[in-house]
Amino acid sequence: MYIPIRLLVLFAALIAAPVGAATWESCSSGNADPSIAPGQSLCADLTSGDLDTVILAVGACENFDVVYNASQADTDNAITVQMMTCVSATADANACEPFDGITLDGNPPLEGIWGATAVWIWFDGSGTIGDDLPRVLVKCNGS
Repeated sequence: MYIPIRLLVLFAALIAAPVGAATWESCSSGNADPSIAPGQSLCADLTSGDLDTVILAVGACENFDVVYNASQADTDNAITVQMMTCVSATADANACEPFDGITLDGNPPLEGIWGATAVWIWFDGSGTIGDDLPRVLVKCNGS
């Protein structure tokens, strides 16, 4: 059986292609917003294949609150998220570490971290998405 080289290259590229991360957006309008300012809230909706968020700069915040809802569809809570804090604007194991070892599981449905300080954060999700509609909300406190 002969398989053209172009098909093999395309297949290899599809397998190696990184899965995108959930982006931050206005919680009310859904418009993409890559940075957060004092008094603002941003949300990231995790979807199948996107169990992580992109990095979010929170350095302008005096502190911030985090709320995690594991399922907006009232189904089982199969997704957990861990907040990662980073020393640079790169979301990777070399630049980031778990924030106080806290893992949010959405049980109870709303959980928070108050008074946390950081410069860059992202959320590392794990589990099986199923019918869940998990959402992470970050509210930037300060003037």
